[in-house]
Amino acid sequence: MKRKALRVRSEAHIPPYVTEAESRKQHSDSPLCNSLLMLLLVGWMALLLVGCKPQGTSQPELPTELALYDRTGASMRVVSAEPLDFFVTVEAPTSWTHTASPETWLSVSPSEGHAGKQEVIVSISANEGGERKAQLTLSANGKSVTYAITQQQAAGHTGGSGEYGSETILGDVSLLEAPKLSGRSSAYYITHRVEQGQRVNYSVEYDVVYHHPIWVCYSADEYTSQRRTGRSDAWSWDPFVPSQYEVTQRDFKGYDRGHIVASADRLYSEEANEQTFYYTNMSPQRRNLNTGVWLQLEQLVQEWARNSRLRDKLYVVKGGTLRDGETLGVTVGGITVPRYYWMAILAQRGDHYQAIAFWVEHTRPAEVDRPRSVAISIDKLEERTGLDFFHNLPDNIETRVEATHPTDNLSLWPGI
Repeated sequence: MKRKALRVRSEAHIPPYVTEAESRKQHSDSPLCNSLLMLLLVGWMALLLVGCKPQGTSQPELPTELALYDRTGASMRVVSAEPLDFFVTVEAPTSWTHTASPETWLSVSPSEGHAGKQEVIVSISANEGGERKAQLTLSANGKSVTYAITQQQAAGHTGGSGEYGSETILGDVSLLEAPKLSGRSSAYYITHRVEQGQRVNYSVEYDVVYHHPIWVCYSADEYTSQRRTGRSDAWSWDPFVPSQYEVTQRDFKGYDRGHIVASADRLYSEEANEQTFYYTNMSPQRRNLNTGVWLQLEQLVQEWARNSRLRDKLYVVKGGTLRDGETLGVTVGGITVPRYYWMAILAQRGDHYQAIAFWVEHTRPAEVDRPRSVAISIDKLEERTGLDFFHNLPDNIETRVEATHPTDNLSLWPGI
C-alpha cells in the first residue's frame, strides 16, 4: 500500500497534458539554455579566428658552424664489406661542397648545396679485398670538416699464408675494440654473439699453435654492464675452432683457468656469461695473479664500465704475451704460459676519447697499492706487444689518445 501511494504522489506533480517532447522544447527555449548555446558559439568562432591567424614569416635559423655527422651523431663509421648506402647530415652557414676520397669505391650525393641543414646519401661499394679507409670532406667558406669511414675486409680475406694455410676470419674486424689482426696462419678470429646473433658479446683472436688467445676484446655500455645473472661455470670448447685443437681442464694442471674476458664482465645475460667459459678465452695463470693484481684490475675496469659519467661506451682489450722471451714455457697440456699480461682500455663519451693501458708480470705476488703503478700509455703497450690497438679510430684521434700517459691527468680515471 505504501509503495502504491508513493507512486501516485510522484506522478501527480507532472501535468498530464505535457508530453516528453514538449517538455524538452520548453527547456531548450529557456533563457539559460539560449545563453549557454550563445557562449559555445562565440567560443567556437574565437577558436576558428585563432586558427586562421596568419603565421609569422620568420625563417629557421641558419647553422653558425660547419658540421658533418651521421644519424648517431658520430663523425666516423666502420662498415662491413657488403655494399651500403647511409645518410650523413650537413650543417653549413654558407653554400658548401662535399667530396669523397677515394672516389673509386665511395660516393656522396648531392655533392653541393646551400646554407642550412640537410641529409646527403653516402654510397659504398662491396669490398673484395683487405680493410680500407676513406674520408668525406665538407667544405664551406674556406673551412672544412671530415667524416672517417673504415670498411672491413672481405670474408675469407687473409693476412698471410704458411704451414696452417690462411688465417681464418669468422668475426667482425670493423669493431672499434678489435686490434688489427696478426695475420698468423695459425690464428682464428671469431666474434661471439648473443640474442640470436643481434648483439656482439666479445671477439677473440686465438692461436692454435700456442693454444692461447692472442687477445680478447669487448665493449661495455649501459646494457652490457648490467648484472642480471651469475657465474655459469659452463666450461666448454669454442664451437668455432676445430675440435682437433681442443684443450680441457687437465691441460691447465698446476694453473688456474684464468679468464681473459672475465665472467664478471659479462653478466647481462646467461648466454653471454656462458660464452666467457669457452677455453679459447682462458689463460694458464698462477693463483697469486688470478686472485691478486689481475682480479684487482678486472674489478677496476668493471667499475669504469658501470660509470656513465666516464663513458657512453668502454672498449676493452686483454691478453698475455706470446712472443719469444716473453713466456714462462708451457703447461703439461702444451698451453703457452705468458710472462706478462696486459689490458688496453678506450673510453668514449660524446666526441671525447681517452685511453689507458696496464702491464703486469705473471710472477707479481699480490695486489698493487695503486693501479697507476702498472699503468702505461697505449703507445708503450703497442711497443711491448707488437699489436696495433684501436686502429679503427680516425688517425688524428688514435694518435692523440694513444700517446697520452695515464698520469698526465689522473682525474680522468677514477680509482687509478
